[in-house]
Amino acid sequence: MRLVSHGSDPLMIRHSLRRRSATICWVLGISLLAVYLAARVQGELQRRQAISAFMAAASAHNFNAGITYENTQNLSQTPLGFGAPNESHWSQGRIRAYRTATAAASPDSGGPIAILQIRRLGLEVPVYAQLNEVNLNRGAALIAGTAPPDSDGNTAIAAHRDGYFRVLKNLVTGDLIQVQTFTRVRTYRVTNLEIVKPDNVSVLRGTPDSEVTLVTCYPFYFVGSAPLRYIVRAVAVNQS
Repeated sequence: MRLVSHGSDPLMIRHSLRRRSATICWVLGISLLAVYLAARVQGELQRRQAISAFMAAASAHNFNAGITYENTQNLSQTPLGFGAPNESHWSQGRIRAYRTATAAASPDSGGPIAILQIRRLGLEVPVYAQLNEVNLNRGAALIAGTAPPDSDGNTAIAAHRDGYFRVLKNLVTGDLIQVQTFTRVRTYRVTNLEIVKPDNVSVLRGTPDSEVTLVTCYPFYFVGSAPLRYIVRAVAVNQS
């Protein structure tokens, strides 16, 4: 009679390996959750500091945050307060990039120059002067060569399709966009939505009237580098 060595039973070995793998996954998951929570706390602190700095600068310019807006349907008379970003529509990669950028941003890296709001979509995002990956991961950024947010002309603002600007997929013509700078609040009404190729820069051309152009990649849900651009064009409805 031959004795069977249970210690070398392939089934038992596989079972043991599965248990070890499950333990490792649990430990890894708990560690990632701890990192995630720490990043959220740090990101929220830096976000509030950035907005506080923005409002302090606006106050120094004698800007009245309680200004009465003209022709602004469905908007209250005070800006929304910044809070933790709504990441429910974001991709996991964009969430990780956002938290990395927020944690890496130093106080002297440049604060926001404006606040962009689309109240119907619950969008409220800081706009930075320099278009780079750090700023795009923590907000939106002005496209170089276009009009600054506190001037007339065509102000073009970009953000990631799998981050802040993913909600643009629900935008419709007639929606209102609000841009607050250090000196004024201006409201724009969406007049046109279009999809263009990346080399179509005509959407960035200057205009005699005050307009805002939002730019993001398209399709909104796409693996890899998206091949097209989603363009939102809106025209000012007030001159405050």
